Amino acid sequence: MSLKSHIPNTITLMNLTMGISSIYFSFQGTQENLAIAGYLIFAAALFDFFDGFTARLMNAKSEIGLQLDSLADMVSFGVAPGFIIFQMIILSHGKPMDIISGFNLFTLWAILIPWGAALRLAKLILTKVSRWGLRECQHRHWHF
Repeated sequence: MSLKSHIPNTITLMNLTMGISSIYFSFQGTQENLAIAGYLIFAAALFDFFDGFTARLMNAKSEIGLQLDSLADMVSFGVAPGFIIFQMIILSHGKPMDIISGFNLFTLWAILIPWGAALRLAKLILTKVSRWGLRECQHRHWHF
């Protein structure tokens, strides 16, 4: 792997860092921190655009870069928005498990975004399996 291919991967890791930071700020649970978490997802989207743009511009596409990008997208655009929505529901409707009022079903809506992101990632992987065949994927060290 050449040094040139590390540049887009580093930008992808910045996307992942923005997603992880967004999760951290959403755990704080205040409106101000939820706004910061939302801005961090926007920053992740910018890094997501520029990593692909840079890889195409430098002709530095790599298999690890493709997989890393998908996993970073899962965190930044699946898990992090799910945490933000979860915290927003808690702020507006109360805690998910309150002994006095019972279980809050609204918090279950927050899981839909990570589910969608996971399904998208699984579909991407299966598309590669059907295009290359299972033997080729195993040869490329893909483990399911």
